[in-house]
Amino acid sequence: MFTMRVELSIIVLMSCAGICFAQTKPATTRAAEDVDEVKLHVGNETEYKSLFELPGITPEQTTALKEKIAERQRVLAGWVESDKGRELIRIRTELAAARREKKTKLISPLRKQALPLSEEYFKVRTAGRMEILNLLTPEQQQRYAARAIQARALRDLGKIKITEAQRQQFDTMCFDAAAEHLKANPLETDPYFNKSEPVVGKVRAELRAMLKETAKP
Repeated sequence: MFTMRVELSIIVLMSCAGICFAQTKPATTRAAEDVDEVKLHVGNETEYKSLFELPGITPEQTTALKEKIAERQRVLAGWVESDKGRELIRIRTELAAARREKKTKLISPLRKQALPLSEEYFKVRTAGRMEILNLLTPEQQQRYAARAIQARALRDLGKIKITEAQRQQFDTMCFDAAAEHLKANPLETDPYFNKSEPVVGKVRAELRAMLKETAKP
């Protein structure tokens, strides 16, 4: 009996998910981590490409999503170009230089200076993202979350080969995990799926068990 096999590439799935893995930790930690970056991201339509590929997206939703994404980009760009944004970039630039030059005594004070501004910048980003995701239906939000969970579950697995039936089973795992995650962590409180690691770990374990079963002679 012929069984079609499907190769899942982590690179492809990460792209489809439209999610940045740097966004997998709580907001306060994320803001602290952002302190170490110099560039301030303003986002673009590509960042949310997978939203337009979700089942059931209507022409009206497509138009509204594009408008809201562009609006978010304008708001973020405005913040970056403001006095606060320029100050944050200045501090981050000095912090990067201190790291390069191994001036360890300067690092902690500079991080403390940058953190409040980084947190404010992250709040602006989060608010805009929530406005975008609110344009989706509950089922579409769940499918979007499922794509994030799927990509994160595959993060450390590289390329794997599974049958089409197993691929469908994996998709169902992720969809169910998304429902579980969203029930405990509504989008309003976790729009970046920062708290998804428990369900991601569960899905990853189930996938590994499935692969192990397949590998049996």
